[in-house]
Amino acid sequence: MIESKFHLNFYLKAQRKLWIWVLGMDLSKNWTLGKIADVSHGRLLTGKATEPVKAISIDSRKVAQGELFWVIEGAYIDGNDFVHGAMASGAMGALISHQPSRPLPGTFPLILTQKGIDALLLLASAHRNLFPQVIAIGVT
Repeated sequence: MIESKFHLNFYLKAQRKLWIWVLGMDLSKNWTLGKIADVSHGRLLTGKATEPVKAISIDSRKVAQGELFWVIEGAYIDGNDFVHGAMASGAMGALISHQPSRPLPGTFPLILTQKGIDALLLLASAHRNLFPQVIAIGVT
């Protein structure tokens, strides 16, 4: 239970560090579309569950060929609006929180989840749990 504004701020900083840790990592040895859908409490709408995910990106302008575009919803910007741009940049698929306004090709892999930022935290936590022998130290 979060007891004060200080504790809430500390909790949010810890969450952010955990999911930033997973951005840019090579995930292909451990993660597939199906596993990511399961861990993020999402549902694979299109694509093969066995397809490996090389890396993830939250910026449609910087997504690299073969990366999964991960939608983050903000107060003013909805990442779901940038799925087409990510696809044009070479994204191998996208994790979305709702269907984009324009339809996507049926072959473009999509994972539907409730909220992108929460799903990213779940993935980061699950990925961290793959390495129990590694000690993580955080300094704020």
